[in-house]
Amino acid sequence: MEILQPGRPAAEALSEVLKDAAKKYTANSGSGGCLAIEGTKCNDMDARTAALILTSAARNTIYRFIAATHPDVAELMADYMVTVMSGLSAAARQGYGSARVIQIAALAATALTGKLTDQQAENF
Repeated sequence: MEILQPGRPAAEALSEVLKDAAKKYTANSGSGGCLAIEGTKCNDMDARTAALILTSAARNTIYRFIAATHPDVAELMADYMVTVMSGLSAAARQGYGSARVIQIAALAATALTGKLTDQQAENF
């Protein structure tokens, strides 16, 4: 989560998180997706618990980053990020190519950028 540095514009950082996730999820042909996200669906309870701990920690990191500048939408935006990243992981797992998954991430980034920009305007 080195992308989420204090002082960095939230929309820019979160967009980069999505792009980075898309690249990582599609890096290994045939075994795409995120091990932690995919692991939350595992039948092995120990593996599932470990995966849930990892995904929860990532969500909390994203939440804290957003809350520092956009507390009113931090919960919603953290949920949005986790949901989108789960979808990107699923797309990679289904064999979508890197360019396709990155395009999906870019489209998702436009929604978060719009929400954070609207929120910034409301705070002035």
